[in-house]
Amino acid sequence: MRLIVGCPVAYRAWSIPHWMACLAAQSRRPDGFAFVHSGQVHDETWMALQRHAARNHFDILIHHDPAPAHPRHDHARFDTLGRLRNDMLAIARHQCSADLVLSLDTDVMLENPDTIARLEQMIADDDCDIAAPVTWMHPQGEGSYAYNAGWWQQSAASDPHKRAWTRLPPDRIQWGSTYRIDIPMAAWLGNQRALGCRYQPHESGEDLGYAQSLERDGLTCLWDTSLKARHIWSEQDWRLEQQAAAA
Repeated sequence: MRLIVGCPVAYRAWSIPHWMACLAAQSRRPDGFAFVHSGQVHDETWMALQRHAARNHFDILIHHDPAPAHPRHDHARFDTLGRLRNDMLAIARHQCSADLVLSLDTDVMLENPDTIARLEQMIADDDCDIAAPVTWMHPQGEGSYAYNAGWWQQSAASDPHKRAWTRLPPDRIQWGSTYRIDIPMAAWLGNQRALGCRYQPHESGEDLGYAQSLERDGLTCLWDTSLKARHIWSEQDWRLEQQAAAA
């Protein structure tokens, strides 16, 4: 099975060496990478991708798409990200001949070296189309949840008129168990059926638009809470994490 890692990427030169090192340490190494680079060809991210992929002996395919810049949670940004993610899925499937795709944002670090192998086994053995690890928020802010709950909102869960695109709230999770989920979020491994689904416009983010496509097409997603991945949103957060680790 040919496994391709892919994602849109821009302004992530700070994370690329650490991200690539996590992937190089996996017991199941990727067979290639498919990036949609929403920046200019002289951007440091583009150069870091080439340099560190070569250092780790990874084959990469980079499609340049100078997408417009939007505020982090602007609705237009969600539409742009959805289009870029759809481009990545198409490139992985048709140009990289992927059987499986690991959609992994470049600010998400896989902690367990057997993460990819376990996710691939889940798809093969557990009759699911998508398998995902827990994405932990780092550094953890005061009052924040310790992990990405997949748009977990108490108000949505308690409102019968609002679609609760949720995972279990933290106090109801039996850690180490596997759960059915609605939204894969920033780290997931999917099969050919997942490659065929598309991100759709959604006012709360492209992840929810993709979840709608998964539900419409009847795909099954599983979440393994024994697997962890650190989700670090910015270079500043990365520095804070390094300072905390050194203290």
